Amino acid sequence: MKCIYYCLTLCLFVVFGSAVPVSAQNETNNEYNAKKTEVNIAVANIFAKNTIIYPYYYIDGDLYPNYTFSDNLRRPELVLGMKFHGKNGAFRVSTNLNYNSVNENDKNNSSDKFTYTSFSTKISIGYEWHLTFNRLNIYYGVDLSTAYSKASYNAESTNYGTWQKSETKITETAIGIVPLLGVNVYILPNLSIGTEIKLTSEYVTGSTDEKYEYSGSNSGSEISGFRTSFGPLGFLSINIHL
Repeated sequence: MKCIYYCLTLCLFVVFGSAVPVSAQNETNNEYNAKKTEVNIAVANIFAKNTIIYPYYYIDGDLYPNYTFSDNLRRPELVLGMKFHGKNGAFRVSTNLNYNSVNENDKNNSSDKFTYTSFSTKISIGYEWHLTFNRLNIYYGVDLSTAYSKASYNAESTNYGTWQKSETKITETAIGIVPLLGVNVYILPNLSIGTEIKLTSEYVTGSTDEKYEYSGSNSGSEISGFRTSFGPLGFLSINIHL
């Protein structure tokens, strides 16, 4: 059922793109969107909270896993991209980058230390169709994307006089198809600002690895399945048209 949904979504975008009236294109003001190359500098997930959910927690000195922990939390990302324009559309390529490094020390117990680090990147390649009316450029299309993320959480603490150390790692790789819709507003013929929304459907594989030095035990699990998300939670791009 999911595969049928993905195929129908892609077909609708292709059919709609092919059916754009020629007359609408004739209304385009050639002063805008006439450049062949476009450089994009953007921030995605502007309104996302950069929240850390710890992979486990203590109750009465005992350790319990927190099953809500995942590095799939949305965080602000830097997006760098380029578009190569033709008459009615453009080939597009972009990369998303995110890095976090957080250290915490317990004020009540100086021996308690917590370190969280994460890194994620995504590369997207696709095609978009566009309509330009004076300073307004509306575009829609589809990307193919591949993503990688890695997160680790280390904890050193003392509970009831016993020193404990643990480490949790999560890695994920994803391949997806991403229909999109966006709009740019030209400030100058060579400069515009814009925003876009996407429906991301991807197949994810990965693994988790947990080590508990206080008990000498190790555990882990495999990750696989489909994931769908709508966003980003706020997107702002500055576009330079060359």
